[in-house]
Amino acid sequence: IPAEPLFRSSIKQLGLSESTFIHYRGSGYIPVAKEYKRLFGDEARTDSLMKLQSAITSDYHARRISIDSKSMKVRAINVMIDILETGTLEWKKYPISREERLPPAEYAPVVDEFLSDSSKLKNIVFIKSIAIQYFWHLSSMFDSPKVADIGFEHSESFIIQVSQKYKKSMDSVLYVLRKIHDFLCSHGYSSDASWKLLGTANRREYFVRPVMKRQDILSVIKCASEADNKRDLSILLLIAVTGLRCCDISSLRMEDIEWKNHYISLIQQKTNAHVSIPVSKKVLDVLADYIINERPESQFPQVFLSARNPGRPISTSAVYSLLCRRLKRAGIKKISGDGRSPHGMRRSLATAMVSSGAEVAIVSPILGHRSMNSTRHYISSDMKGLSKCVLDMGSLMEEG
Repeated sequence: IPAEPLFRSSIKQLGLSESTFIHYRGSGYIPVAKEYKRLFGDEARTDSLMKLQSAITSDYHARRISIDSKSMKVRAINVMIDILETGTLEWKKYPISREERLPPAEYAPVVDEFLSDSSKLKNIVFIKSIAIQYFWHLSSMFDSPKVADIGFEHSESFIIQVSQKYKKSMDSVLYVLRKIHDFLCSHGYSSDASWKLLGTANRREYFVRPVMKRQDILSVIKCASEADNKRDLSILLLIAVTGLRCCDISSLRMEDIEWKNHYISLIQQKTNAHVSIPVSKKVLDVLADYIINERPESQFPQVFLSARNPGRPISTSAVYSLLCRRLKRAGIKKISGDGRSPHGMRRSLATAMVSSGAEVAIVSPILGHRSMNSTRHYISSDMKGLSKCVLDMGSLMEEG
């Protein structure tokens, strides 16, 4: 396995920040290195790394690890393989293919006009990507069609080609194809109306996601309090009352805390959007107790530091792990997908706020969502509220 300094220097070639490297190291490099040594010993081999990557993917499909854990480990293995094979890092996080750059020359004027015409539509980046890929597909066909001859059969072959890549968003792909052909007909490029046979974009089906029950939240907080673990108690309280994501907890800095105004103000790691969240004085007092009496000295500005690597910031996966440990010590069994997770606590907060009468428009900025639609998917069913909607079947029973 490549030594950590080489891994660090290779990762930094991507221009990533120190905090991002720490995340890669804690969630990717270290667990992969330990597992590799356990299975294959000290000799680094590409084929062994590939076997470990397959095992990690199998663990994910068996729901033994989360998608985040799987992604970080697979990315770390990709870096390691590149270092072993080339001595440096050639792998890129988001490789760009020719289809995502410029359209083929013969179709460029039409594509540019279509994109200009569609510039005010939502998801224009996705629309541009699909449009350019589609016209590259047309260009690569044996009888590369003229614009006037582009028809349904060409869309059909393209759909088959990209169906695996866009498995979960084919409705959006169909939407773009319909837009393209509608544009070609309405602007006089084509008179073929067979594109109308393309299915319309379907509304995605969303299920009600489970929340972490209030009693479970209180139990893990009590467990951390009784163990006198000030760090874990502070983290659990912050998630419970602010709904911060694990990545924002791990990256929280001293300067993000407004002690006098009782606020936490930060830039979200996921959305890069600024959010200010009110926090009660009692919670801030617990946080201050950790900083003053338990937090080790460190050169890093992050509030929460690792227990295993004193002085270094805690990783995102460690936030998840500490909740799992507290659940176990509290005697609460955790099953994958049962809502007993930091994100389940986040959904629990959102649901509780709406159940108490708060508007979704108010909850949305607290959770750091740019769209209220994102917030709605976080809010689980309020069973008491739903019970009020149940129809009284008494009269029917009497008639029966």
